[in-house]
Amino acid sequence: MMRIVSCLMVVTSLAWCQSFEVATVKHGAPGDYGVRGSGGPGTSDPTRYSVENYAMSGLLEMAFGISSYQLSGPGWLDSERFTVAAKVPEGTTREQLRLMMQNLLVERFRLAAHFEKRVIAGYQLVVAKRGPKLAAPPGGPDSDEDSEKTSAPFRMTFDNDGYPQLPPGRHYAMTIANDRARWRFADESMNHFAGILGNQIHQPILNATGLTRGYDFVVSWSAAAPQPDASADSGPTIFAAIQEQLGLKLVSAKIAVDTLVIDHIEKSPSED
Repeated sequence: MMRIVSCLMVVTSLAWCQSFEVATVKHGAPGDYGVRGSGGPGTSDPTRYSVENYAMSGLLEMAFGISSYQLSGPGWLDSERFTVAAKVPEGTTREQLRLMMQNLLVERFRLAAHFEKRVIAGYQLVVAKRGPKLAAPPGGPDSDEDSEKTSAPFRMTFDNDGYPQLPPGRHYAMTIANDRARWRFADESMNHFAGILGNQIHQPILNATGLTRGYDFVVSWSAAAPQPDASADSGPTIFAAIQEQLGLKLVSAKIAVDTLVIDHIEKSPSED
């Protein structure tokens, strides 16, 4: 029997029903692939929330707090795009916003889904043969010499190797331009880094480094060649960069992950 995800079904940790005060859902503009979002909890406009031209897969990932490799459903989830504009009750938390999006998908797209464990191809993050190339943070974990300064507007520039420069400071930052990418991490744990890296390559990664403290590091790679055996004349793949620049390595592994399996979903939203 089909299991309809609803505000009473235990697919989240919340057991009560949360809904937007008002919400409109429509197909994204044809030919417009720019993804935009604004408002919601934690922003300057917390009672209005909108996303434009999100693929259905993106809406599901956001609503359920999952990565792309944790979603199993029809192929059109990546190609069909939608725009959502909603009025959010005052005081809504980010967790409640996610539950509202889940219920919206149930109401407008007749979503039916369930979670199950699936074993899929992924990686273990391990220390490479010559050891890690990671620096301990200066001072305390929150130290940042620029934290008390008003930062000037950031203008992207490039180094001699063609990589985009990062904004000043010691905080997390990422820049991508001309198929070259650069990441900066501050006081970063390997557990958290493995999760972020998994989202970047769209496969699960488990931390098996044995490293337990936080580290400061920067990694640069060719965004045009994400796979380990891909050719990248303009720079290293992310796999090579992790090993060469951080002294870490990604080793293939089979990993069990919680997967959201779509049993049913409509391709067009209902009017209410």
